[in-house]
Amino acid sequence: MNIHTHIDVGEVTVFYKEFDSPSGDEFKNVTAYSFKYDGLEWKTARKVHSALIYGLKPNTKYLTKVYYNKQYWTNGIYKTLPSDPSIPIRMINAGDSGYTEGAVNLSKIVATLNPDIFFM
Repeated sequence: MNIHTHIDVGEVTVFYKEFDSPSGDEFKNVTAYSFKYDGLEWKTARKVHSALIYGLKPNTKYLTKVYYNKQYWTNGIYKTLPSDPSIPIRMINAGDSGYTEGAVNLSKIVATLNPDIFFM
């Protein structure tokens, strides 16, 4: 999992657990490896934090939470791939189109297609 932040952000931790697990189940966590992208954007620099989450079960939904600067910033629900490679997967691959009205509308259209994987 990759998380993009302002250049000043230090350590990023990703918490995760099975989505359908009882509410009392504790989250596991991994610390992301951080690296700076110089010159990636003309306005400002940013850091990219990569976290490898391992030991996940196939065809299972996971709840993730991203934590840094003493607070949770975002969460997401992800589903792992099935263990049977013959099961078809619907995948959409897109570029980063920013946060514009057109980009938001495109995301809404993509959501109606119900993809298994959406790379952006």
